[in-house]
Order: sequence, then C-alpha cells, then structure tokens
Amino acid sequence: ARRHSYRYALASYEMYSKLAPNDPEGYKATGDLYFDIRDLGAAAKNYQRVLSLTKNYPDVNLRLAQISRNGGDSAAAMKLLEEEIRVNPRSDAARVEIGNIFMAQKDFDAATKAFTEAARLNERNADALFGLGVVYHLQGSYDNALSLFARVIKIDPLKADVYWQMGMIY
Repeated sequence: ARRHSYRYALASYEMYSKLAPNDPEGYKATGDLYFDIRDLGAAAKNYQRVLSLTKNYPDVNLRLAQISRNGGDSAAAMKLLEEEIRVNPRSDAARVEIGNIFMAQKDFDAATKAFTEAARLNERNADALFGLGVVYHLQGSYDNALSLFARVIKIDPLKADVYWQMGMIY
C-alpha cells in the first residue's frame, strides 16, 4: 500500500540525489514534488540542477516557464518555452503555456494560434481546448466557446474552470 506522503517522498528523492549527484532523475522528481506543493523556489532550484546536468531534459524548461509566468516574467517564460519546444517539438503543454501568456497580454490571434497548435498535437488536451474556448468567449464568439467547453467536459468532467466560464456566458 502506497503512503502518498510528500514529506517522505521528498526525503527519499533528496537522499537519492545525495547518493547519485550526477543523475538528473532525482532532482527532476524533487522539483516536481516541490512544484506540486507550490514551493516554486525549491522547484526552480531543482530544475536548474537538472539542466546543469543535462541540457535537453524534457518538461524542465516548461516547468521553469510556468514558474516564471507565475512570477510575472512573461519574457523569461517565453524564452524557456521556445527552448522546451526545441528539446521536445511535440510538447502540446508548452504551446498551452504560450497561449496563456498571449491571452494574458490580450494578443488573441497569437493565443488562438498557440492553443490550436497544442490541440493539433494532442486532440485530448483539455487545457488547449479550454484556452481556445476562453479566447472565443473573450472575443464574443459564445457558440464556439460553448462548443469547445462541451468537448473539455467530455475529456475532463472535473475541470471546474470550464463550468465557471460557461456560467459567465449563460
């Protein structure tokens, strides 16, 4: 039976990293756990350690970009996302993040392009479809937004934000 304890998992991964300091896996796992519990400074430190060991580790630049965007540094986030796409050309998640940045900047054409690319790479990416739906909603294209939100619910019926957006339209 698994215990599901972040504290014990972190202690285990940190010990692994001490015993195998040149293996990026321990730092990546530690960074992911810190990211999940929203200790973004500790997560970033571990992700930077991964990149110091291996420049082409998938999803690390994505996570650092999410941390940068959370801190309000969209320019740094975009550079990290460009690098993530270079390392992992099929990263639909990186394109969703790019869409989120453009949407926050109210550059709806660029946001639409990024979310559409993400959805083309992974037609079941609920975040891409949701982002595209929000853009349509913000532009007043309510029928298109509702259609996309219905698709999101089929993929992820527990995505609370989609119901909020639908309520704003109705």
